[in-house]
Amino acid sequence: MKIKRVEENFNYNYERFSARLTNNKRTINAMEKGMMGETNRFFTKLDANISIVEEQFVHNYTRLHLYLVFLNSDIGLYEKGIEREARRWYLAVVKKITDCERMLLACDPQLKLKQGFSIVKDKTGKVVKPKKTVKICDIIAVQLFDGILDANVEDIR
Repeated sequence: MKIKRVEENFNYNYERFSARLTNNKRTINAMEKGMMGETNRFFTKLDANISIVEEQFVHNYTRLHLYLVFLNSDIGLYEKGIEREARRWYLAVVKKITDCERMLLACDPQLKLKQGFSIVKDKTGKVVKPKKTVKICDIIAVQLFDGILDANVEDIR
């Protein structure tokens, strides 16, 4: 009788655990099916998002490339404009320097001396401008093109 009870207990527990395992197996299968569905939805959505991002990238890359081509052509135009302005500025500076050289040459005292003019200096070496700075009997130096004359002032008119 004891064996029968142990056997009944065993059968009862076996049935109970077998039912529980079957329920757990169904639960696991349902969870696996749900997870597979979620995984498929996730990867489908991810694939769609990747496709959108890829299209946007291609579109933005194309736009950027066209913009860079446009900027490159603008840079070429600006370079030509700068080159043209630099050439114009250079010629203007050369003309200004040439004009200044001519003016300096026209004011060169040696040129005036070659033309027959002279420079008169008092005994201290200062250029005599008004006649009142010189007195009769003063010794003055008269600079000519080819030398200097020392002269004595005899008359002031």
